[in-house]
Amino acid sequence: MVNKNKREACRQLCTTDRTKRAISRATNLATNTVLKYEAKLKAANLDWPAIQKMSDEELNNILVSKRKPDPKKRLPDWAHVYKLMQTRYQTLYQIWHEYKLIDPGTAYSRSEFCKKYREFTKRIDVTMRLRHRAGETVFVDYAGTPINWTDPKTGEQRKAEVFVAVMGCSSYVFAWASDSQTKECWILAHVKLFEFLGGVPDVVVPDNLKSAVTKAGIIPNLNPTYLEMAQHYGTFIDPARVRRPQDKAHAEQGVLLVTRWITVPLNRRQFFSLDEVNEAIGELLHFVNQRPFTKLPGCRIEHFLELDKPALKPLPVAPYEYAEWVPEQKVDRDYHVKVKNHFYSVPHRFVGKKVEARVTSGMVEVTHSNQRIASHVRSRYEGQATTDAKHMPESHRKYANRNYSAYLSWANEVGPAVVEAVKNQFAGREEFSARACKCCDQLQHLGRLYGNEDLEAACSHAKALASLTVTSIKSILQSRVHESPTPPSPQLNIPLHENIRGADYYAQGVQTNA
Repeated sequence: MVNKNKREACRQLCTTDRTKRAISRATNLATNTVLKYEAKLKAANLDWPAIQKMSDEELNNILVSKRKPDPKKRLPDWAHVYKLMQTRYQTLYQIWHEYKLIDPGTAYSRSEFCKKYREFTKRIDVTMRLRHRAGETVFVDYAGTPINWTDPKTGEQRKAEVFVAVMGCSSYVFAWASDSQTKECWILAHVKLFEFLGGVPDVVVPDNLKSAVTKAGIIPNLNPTYLEMAQHYGTFIDPARVRRPQDKAHAEQGVLLVTRWITVPLNRRQFFSLDEVNEAIGELLHFVNQRPFTKLPGCRIEHFLELDKPALKPLPVAPYEYAEWVPEQKVDRDYHVKVKNHFYSVPHRFVGKKVEARVTSGMVEVTHSNQRIASHVRSRYEGQATTDAKHMPESHRKYANRNYSAYLSWANEVGPAVVEAVKNQFAGREEFSARACKCCDQLQHLGRLYGNEDLEAACSHAKALASLTVTSIKSILQSRVHESPTPPSPQLNIPLHENIRGADYYAQGVQTNA
């Protein structure tokens, strides 16, 4: 482009008789430069009226001799170089070095290589002024400068991360402070944003932070919780491209605005809780949104109420409840899956299949092929298990139900003597005593083997003998003693014998021989 001094030098050369030195001093150009301009104008046979009709580019082509490219030099494939430069940690110097190694004699110098590359990028790196429809897009990001506050209990200095959102059409600004930039805080910030707007935009444009995007790229992988939140509100997540700030220019401007008018002023104050920080942010946020535009009539809140607000989607009946998704895992042979260091059961038919788990503050839901197969109240006890009896195979369910009440219920169906036998096994033991349960299992086995009627008769016989043990009952059944019409009564008195000393002997104490 031609500056005013060059055009003025041409005017004086064509219309005055001033010396070259005088023109040089008047236009702040070198004398030799003025002489070159005079020679080129004469060679092109141009006068001042003709020069006035020329554009700056046309005049510049006449005054400035462009250096013709050296035919011996090898021109790189700039499109390929540009593509390589998009790779992380790639530098232009490294690419030039590899280019030069191919043939040093035909390679451009480093400075010329870089100059030509910049010229190439200027032709393709064009920034487009985007026009956003009302209610269409909201840009979200975190401000780089946190707000300091003091924990009153410990005196610890803590930092509040400031979430910033800007509507694309009206530039309406929202800000909210949280403890960190974790996924939970990120999701809660969006819930607060939609409540603040009183509706939901069509598209949310975040940066590529881990709370939003698990893997960046042409087709980014969204965080499952973030995607679920978007589905709950009926919006679409469209992350900005990596290292392309122009994709979220509104967010960058919003961050700058919030930093200048909210973050920096609030850091001169002292706060003792996040609630205090957010209360102060709310006051300044109202001021920021009411500040008049410098180049447009009105302010942000007026434009929002007029343009964006009527076009927003309505809020759902209930706000989104934060939930985390546990990565897909295979169901083990014990039909339990590990979620947050606790084990939860699923129907046993899903053993060996892959399932996912969704965890909220109070519930755990397990899904397979996008269908819920189990739900449990969330437990905070690590290393333990929560089992739903409906998920167990029939045999496991029966085994798990072994206790005094279950055995007593079975015995009542058989007969009163069996009830006494069961009570005898649990006498002095706990309801879930493994030893008592094992004995009752043997009683049930005897009932299946000999029949409930014979078992009842054998237990009556054993009761008459005051020997309600499993061993006695089994012996009675094997010997068929219970079939006798009159069961023997237990022997109450021991017959006298000269070698039996009796209780009186021991009551006198032990006698020693002299």
